This record gives sequence, C-alpha cells and structure tokens, in this order.
Amino acid sequence: GRGFYRQAGPGRAAVIQGYGGGHGGLGGRSDGVTGGLTYGLSNAPSALGSGGALTDAGRPGGGAIRVVATNSVTVEGSITANGDAGALSIGGGGSGGSVWLEANTLAGGGSIFAKGGASGGAGSGGGGGGRILLKYTTKSFTGTNSVAGGVSGTPAYNGTNGTIVEVFFVIFKKGTIFYIN
Repeated sequence: GRGFYRQAGPGRAAVIQGYGGGHGGLGGRSDGVTGGLTYGLSNAPSALGSGGALTDAGRPGGGAIRVVATNSVTVEGSITANGDAGALSIGGGGSGGSVWLEANTLAGGGSIFAKGGASGGAGSGGGGGGRILLKYTTKSFTGTNSVAGGVSGTPAYNGTNGTIVEVFFVIFKKGTIFYIN
C-alpha cells in the first residue's frame, strides 16, 4: 500500500483498535470497534486508501493511480492500488486506493484492482475496497477488475466492497449535426 499509513486517513475509525480502514467500502470492525468509514468520489476517484489500525500491526491503504490518454490504454498486466494486509491477529487491513483510467479506447485482458487488505486474524477487520473509474468511448477490455473488501478470520469483520464506475463518453468532432423529427 502506498496510501495513508496505519491509523491514518479520512477512513480511519475514532478508536485505535484493530479495525480495517475505509474508503469506497466500509472497513471491517474489530472486537467492539466500528470499522473505518467511506469517503471520496466514485465518479472522480483520486483519494489514497486509509490505513488499518493497531499500533505496529495495522497496515497502509492503497495508492492512487490516474491515467488519461488521448488515444488508447491497453492493460495486459496488472494495475493495482490494493491496501496491505494486517499483521499478527490484531492488525486491521488497509483500504483499497483509487484507479482512474480514461481513454478513447480501453483494451487488453489484464487486471485492475483496488482491493482492501485482509485482516491479520480473527480479532481484527479487513480493509474496505477502494474505487475504480473507467471512462472510454470504445471498450474491448476483457480482463478483470475488483474492489473487494478485505477478508477477516471472522466473516462479520470483513471489509465491504468499494465502487466501480464505468462511463461511456462521446468525442465530438467538427461537422454538421442533423436533427430529424
């Protein structure tokens, strides 16, 4: 995770105990403590992921990636802004960060991830999923994308999924527009 350090960021909880950081999804709770809250914009994701909690065992959230291309973006490998997994049995996972891809053509068969980090164990929460925005005119991308919340050894402490928004846009060129009624 290249986001906020442990126990830091807008998606941190008020109490420093093994919760997961929040971002696009809620961070998982830990024993008696609510997880981190959501923040940021699903239609313009640019925020870093928040760190999970508990002193040395909490881990950082995911970073932020933005690619705006005039022609095409081809994803054949992996684009990741994942939160880190918590350490020990008490460390909360960091939340996923942000990925914004914008191009005339979005192509490839790779993967795009902004997932929350797993908890360190049964007593702590997984990080909430991050945010992904895909803006394109033409899409031939056949790969996978995920903003899954991080899992915990206790299912009730899993982080919740983040957001994926796809926007189709049209590039207008000079010319004549005809309206037929």
